[in-house]
Amino acid sequence: MRRKLNSAVGIIVTGILASAALAQSTYVLEPLGDVPEGGFLSRAFAINNNGWIVGASKITDGDDPRQAAVRWLPGMTEPELLSGAADFDFSRAMVLNNENQIGGYAEILDPFEPPKAFLHHDDTGFDFFVGEDNNPDLRGSRMGRLTNFGKVVGWVLPSELSFGNRGYVYDIGTEDLTILNPVPPNGNLALAHGINSSGLIVGTASDEPDKNGFRRAVRWPVGSTDAEFLPGFDNINARFDDVSAAWVGEDGIVRGMPETVMRTASSLPKTFRGCGIRTRKRFAFSAHRTAWIG
Repeated sequence: MRRKLNSAVGIIVTGILASAALAQSTYVLEPLGDVPEGGFLSRAFAINNNGWIVGASKITDGDDPRQAAVRWLPGMTEPELLSGAADFDFSRAMVLNNENQIGGYAEILDPFEPPKAFLHHDDTGFDFFVGEDNNPDLRGSRMGRLTNFGKVVGWVLPSELSFGNRGYVYDIGTEDLTILNPVPPNGNLALAHGINSSGLIVGTASDEPDKNGFRRAVRWPVGSTDAEFLPGFDNINARFDDVSAAWVGEDGIVRGMPETVMRTASSLPKTFRGCGIRTRKRFAFSAHRTAWIG
């Protein structure tokens, strides 16, 4: 089914470097389409070297907000639902690797259950590898990164906590789950976003409770389950409200994004006082220097 291009429809972007001297790029936009019987909405979140694309699409028309995890195989102009996706009120396929393993999260809205991270396999469907069935002490989970070397990182909500997440790293081969802690001794929040094959994990975490949601860029050194601030990063952590280390390469370079929140005036109704305008930049960090890249 061919439909007109809309910003809500998933799009694949191919960049071609036109000139190294001019550092200019040209792009081809290829609309991916949406589920034919659904509403006019699809989102593509990740692509791998095999041309697989994953995302989410509305599966019903009208005002129903439900979305289901989908994939586009090479040559597809309409997505197909992941097997079992229609069993949930909301699901998204957020990441995949070059082994065509797919990860994301799904949730039941009525009665409400916290979102749960999943790995998806064609033969078995959704695998909630950190769900209550495997780990009764964990109520919810999300996935941050699915690697090509069999590791997954993300964050979980332990049952004993009313607020505050813990990071995790999961080994697909051995099915070992390791919980990652915030910055000791008083941190109450930890989210793991990236890992390299050496085992260095990066993310964002708090170092104090009641931090008003402000978080700092951290790493979990190889063999450690306690977060620590990125070395020499104190100044940047202090300048911004939220600083997230989102990715770490095999060379140890960390990339991420700090964010400043300009709070609204206290004269506004209480409902709106937490609102604000967010200002974002991006950085690349190594042991030698930090570079702003946008």
